Amino acid sequence: MKHKQSFLFFFFLFSYGVSETTITVINDCGFTVWPGISGSPVFDISGFELTEGNSHSFQTPPNWSGRLWGRTGCTFNGSGHGSCKIGDCGSGEMECNGRSATPPVTVAEFGTNERSIFNETSFDVSLMDGYNLQMTVEVTDGSTYLSGDCPKRGCAYDLNKRCPVELMLKGGGGCHSPCQLFGTPEYCCNNSLVVCEPTSYSRLFSSACPRTDDSSSSYCGVANYTVKFCPLEDAFSTIKVGKQLNDYDQLLSISGKFTLGFFNENYLGIWYTGDAEARKVWVANPNKSIIPTSDGETIALSIDQNTGNLIITDGGTTVMKISDVQAGPNPNVTAKLEDTGNFRLINEIDKRVLWQSFDHPTNVLLQGMKLGYDTRTRQNKILTSWVTDDIFDTGAFTLSWEPIDETYQSLMIRRRGQPYWTSGFPDIEAFEYAWELLQHGNALELEDPTLGSTYDVQQFLRTSHVALLCVQERALDRRLHI
Repeated sequence: MKHKQSFLFFFFLFSYGVSETTITVINDCGFTVWPGISGSPVFDISGFELTEGNSHSFQTPPNWSGRLWGRTGCTFNGSGHGSCKIGDCGSGEMECNGRSATPPVTVAEFGTNERSIFNETSFDVSLMDGYNLQMTVEVTDGSTYLSGDCPKRGCAYDLNKRCPVELMLKGGGGCHSPCQLFGTPEYCCNNSLVVCEPTSYSRLFSSACPRTDDSSSSYCGVANYTVKFCPLEDAFSTIKVGKQLNDYDQLLSISGKFTLGFFNENYLGIWYTGDAEARKVWVANPNKSIIPTSDGETIALSIDQNTGNLIITDGGTTVMKISDVQAGPNPNVTAKLEDTGNFRLINEIDKRVLWQSFDHPTNVLLQGMKLGYDTRTRQNKILTSWVTDDIFDTGAFTLSWEPIDETYQSLMIRRRGQPYWTSGFPDIEAFEYAWELLQHGNALELEDPTLGSTYDVQQFLRTSHVALLCVQERALDRRLHI
């Protein structure tokens, strides 16, 4: 597979009868941004001031292709003359008058070609010219065409926080792209006949801004766009009331580690983003596939505005309920995919977790998950095998945390309900021996030889003591003093 190192994604979208496109720019930064615009054909808007919390809409002429970016640190007089510290276009005015940005800047790119049989329209967010502001672009008021794939794209993470020193803009506020700064083939990857290997810089940009690392093409009808500066960092990992996750889009945890989305047209699941085979670590509906109610409608995940539940809809009709909560009408709740792989429904008023996927494990135990009886939810959490990695019906095996007697519990694998394997009683003698070593000042015998001299001895002793306390089920067995 060819690796693109241009740090941009590009989407082709097709619609019929496109004439003018409305672009709405929103400033969610805590400071003023001066958007700059360049393109062809030139029209009467090429730069303006956008104060904190405000928005501005404009229409592009037919067949317009152009770029939009955010300028910061600008000073303009009453006549509109001046300059900007970052992203300046060199016109000496607030209007860029056809001039483009001085890197480093995050750039939104748009293109139309009405002479095409399909009236092609394209949009992307590019880090080819570096980075200065978080930016997202999403299609609004668009109708689907062919695959209907029009997901929101951009970079919601502040890349300046992780910018390598050698790429930092002098004075801060921007991060150069390695191609723009060094100009060498290994960083620019501008030879279409060569497969470019990833570099430390490409991995950094991709991990910080995963939605700028997708070069696949997508197709849909487009009417308008919304460009947002400084979106929330969880812009790609959350669903709010009134919004929905369509079957062609995905949630991405903030670090990009996990992805949640629809797959095989009938299931909703979570997988490791970097897993080439996208093997699922959780499936919302393993034993019940989604049955569409009508042809051509969009399957979507959303939050029920009457109850706060996570629901799957088909053309607006509820076909499946994922959670079972009662948050009341017009609930203030958010669904968020965490970097742990946990998908949580959160009450934004008091930050209570109303529902989470970790309480409903399927066949994978992720770090942070717990098995056994949960006194809070009154559920017994177990792992259940699937028939295969691609057939999610209940398999023959379960893994649970079960009581052996009144004191101890053990792991139990059952095959069709019958005991198949157990971890048995804990090794009490091993615990007693460890306590004895600790009491007599010989706890360092517990040390893993591979640690060498890379640890603090006192910290090791304290940790060993705490670890031994934690494995005692009964309070009488916990020796607080040694």
